[in-house]
Amino acid sequence: VASQRAIGDHAGKKGVTIGLEALNRFECYLVNTMDDLSEHVDAIDRPHIKAMYDTFHANIEEADPIGAYTRNRRNVVHVHISEND
Repeated sequence: VASQRAIGDHAGKKGVTIGLEALNRFECYLVNTMDDLSEHVDAIDRPHIKAMYDTFHANIEEADPIGAYTRNRRNVVHVHISEND
């Protein structure tokens, strides 16, 4: 969290927003669901650190992908859309 706060501060000075992504468990174990990612973004607490919602990873990890998005949309800055097949 501390390193991502520093990144967020630097991004703000440059006018850039960073979109962190929840990846499926086969690729990463840091955050796998949007609830976990949104909680992480809240802990970072920097306006230039946000979440990116990816339908490919959500299709694997979320029991309710639409609910995962709507519950956490306050932190979503970008959406990746992919077919599930």
